Amino acid sequence: MKLVLIRHCKAYEAEQDPDRNLTKEGIEEANHIAKALQKTNWQFSFILTSPINRALQTANILQSILHCNVIPKKELSPNSALENYLYLLKEHSISENLIFVLHMPDIARIAALILKIPEHNIYFSTGSAIGINIQKKNDSVEGILVFFYQPYML
Repeated sequence: MKLVLIRHCKAYEAEQDPDRNLTKEGIEEANHIAKALQKTNWQFSFILTSPINRALQTANILQSILHCNVIPKKELSPNSALENYLYLLKEHSISENLIFVLHMPDIARIAALILKIPEHNIYFSTGSAIGINIQKKNDSVEGILVFFYQPYML
């Protein structure tokens, strides 16, 4: 299984926009990441996303370029994804490639657990993505880092 973890792209602060829509820069970040993911030649089965607006908008932009289904999952909402990611991975076949669109700090915690590294050794700016080759082992998963994209580098 290939798994891509993406932090939602740049959104307005709540004071500017209570709905926290993506900014123009956030829309550009999502497009850059989607085009970079296209170049991996990984065929994605699903984009599982937090139902929070900024994550959902990021997922929808990815979907428009990668042509896979977006599935909002309340289990990926902020402060709950860490407890639920393993359950969501187990719902899918090892032959499926997935994208999760998440929030900080959940995304860093999940990446650290899968990659077996200290959580403080990884940080996701908005629009960042990591690709992981996942191996399921009984009740846990382990992974090998394949790439780490920052949108400003693309």
